[in-house]
Amino acid sequence: MTAAGMLLLLIALSSSIRQSRVFPEEVQQYRLLVEHYARKEGIRNCTDDLLAIMTVESGGRLEDLMQSSESLGLAPDTLDSESSIAQGCSYYASLLKRGKKHHVDEKTVFQAYNYGPGYITYVEKNGGVHSRELAERFAERESGGKKKTYSNPLAVEANGGWRYAYGNMFYAELVDAILKERRKEKEPGMMAEMLILLTAAAEFFLAGTALFRTGSRMSLRIAGIVPADLKRKGIPELLRARGFISGAAALLLIYGLWLSYSPAEFCGAVLLADCSCGIYEGLTGRPSAFLLRGLLPLLAFLAVLSGSGS
Repeated sequence: MTAAGMLLLLIALSSSIRQSRVFPEEVQQYRLLVEHYARKEGIRNCTDDLLAIMTVESGGRLEDLMQSSESLGLAPDTLDSESSIAQGCSYYASLLKRGKKHHVDEKTVFQAYNYGPGYITYVEKNGGVHSRELAERFAERESGGKKKTYSNPLAVEANGGWRYAYGNMFYAELVDAILKERRKEKEPGMMAEMLILLTAAAEFFLAGTALFRTGSRMSLRIAGIVPADLKRKGIPELLRARGFISGAAALLLIYGLWLSYSPAEFCGAVLLADCSCGIYEGLTGRPSAFLLRGLLPLLAFLAVLSGSGS
């Protein structure tokens, strides 16, 4: 296999890191569109929240994907798919802003997407933290006590299978359950985490060797430079450049593992670039260059790949 072919294969494999198994395919297919409108509303980091809401609202199977027509004062199921996403993102952004102003928790905002913004004020006046009890009391008041059958397992376990005929008093719990699974999915897993840390340590070692031991046999071996190359100009500069690249890769891996919003996706991208460089050097130069610089990042990448979505 050529270096280019190997790189294309890794890129194709890396796309699966981004494919969530928590959200149905019918919902996942709209991720990029949701990201686009979430970015326009300044809430791109809430993309998963919005996909979880879509999952509860329609499962991606209705035209009005986010059931957001009524938030514009329109009849239910009026908006087309893209308009529904655009309005759903706008509506959720307004609820987040209102929730922040009234100092309520995240689950209150989830429930308010279903109940309307009045629920945020209601929760603020009753302690500021959403609970099933508060959601039930609010729905009882708004429905006049009228009940309807609801066969969702949450309801069956809680009360035998009913809810008040106003919104869905279990809504925030349904959204939150999906997001909990998504958060687990985005963690790289213990084995992948260990390999990422080992890769970062190795990159720091390579950086130090290249930057501070530019004439040693080890630094030359790591860089894939044979003794005959020493007569060429620019070898120290080449080593320093590779040292800076290794150092940057190590820092990015540490950042991705502990500080990024999505560790598996972030570290997977860094590892892909890192092992691709090692594979390219191994296939176009000395095979030992891959063993020295590409094998560990490749193993870590494959561990992230196998753990993502599991």
